[in-house]
Amino acid sequence: MEVNKEKKEFLPSLNGIRALCIFLVIGSHADRSMNFPEILKPYWKFLFNGGLGVNVFFVLSGYLITFLLLKEEAKNETISLGGFYKRRFIRILPIYFTLLIVFALFQIFGLFNFESCAWLTSLTFTKNYGCGSWIDGHLWSLSVEEQFYIFWPIVFKFCGKSLRKYFAFALLMLCPILRVYYYKHNQLGAYNFSFQSNADCLMWGCIGAMYLKEIINYIKNINQKFLRIGIVLIILLVWQLQNLLLLGWLTVPFFKTVISICSVLAFISFTNFKEGVSFNILNTRILNYIGILSYSIYVWQQIFFAPEVGIFHFFPVNFISIFIVAFLSYNLVEKPFLKLKNKIA
Repeated sequence: MEVNKEKKEFLPSLNGIRALCIFLVIGSHADRSMNFPEILKPYWKFLFNGGLGVNVFFVLSGYLITFLLLKEEAKNETISLGGFYKRRFIRILPIYFTLLIVFALFQIFGLFNFESCAWLTSLTFTKNYGCGSWIDGHLWSLSVEEQFYIFWPIVFKFCGKSLRKYFAFALLMLCPILRVYYYKHNQLGAYNFSFQSNADCLMWGCIGAMYLKEIINYIKNINQKFLRIGIVLIILLVWQLQNLLLLGWLTVPFFKTVISICSVLAFISFTNFKEGVSFNILNTRILNYIGILSYSIYVWQQIFFAPEVGIFHFFPVNFISIFIVAFLSYNLVEKPFLKLKNKIA
């Protein structure tokens, strides 16, 4: 087995994993399209799960952010909060606010109408706490990530190596309890979308980065093919248990926990052991490029599953439109700002 010892910030396979996650998200929305085959609708939720894709995105965010913070700390013996927030703002805000400008134009031309509450939660990254409709509801996940970006670097910088781990483990224990509480009290908005119900997904990624060496030492003696097959089978099992509403005592508190742990193991396996057919597939040019476009795809995709956009709501025109707009968005908006981000990194 070959362990990846490169010190570059680019980690192999992660763009491929991003691509698979974005397929889960847009695939789960496909049955809202006009002209979507009716015969497929009863089975569609068993093939695509947008919540699963978002869950993995959360874990990936926690893993990468902590990986980079640890790298900066090792190099400089501290981290720069100012530098961190500048990089995050440059990475996220340009496309995000471009989307809001498009929403404003849609409202001016009467395609739809946002209440002031919807604008407030969009502008303040609090969409995960309400005032979302279909067309902007997906911004809840970006709100969760922004809330994480605000507090985690502060905890990381000022709590020290031991306390930051205790903090992460505390959230890992608290979040499943809160999910049970919200579910039992029929607070499904909080159960699905609130920061406190999803924070452990990000924290599992953080734990994976903080214990990276230990995890590598543990899994390096395991056949990576069998490990990866096992990860996929476990994910499929808990996913279908959730779809079938079975074993609620397990899936309500721990569905996100199991998916997060499996995600961390997958990241570490695929970034540190360059072997196997699955590694080669994840690193194909097409999946790598779709992974690069994944943020743009996620931001824009919801529009093309809304009846307000007319012909672009028709299947498969909407899918083609999503990728065209994501390509333009990446090259005209995202890419120029990424160059600026790299200069201050």
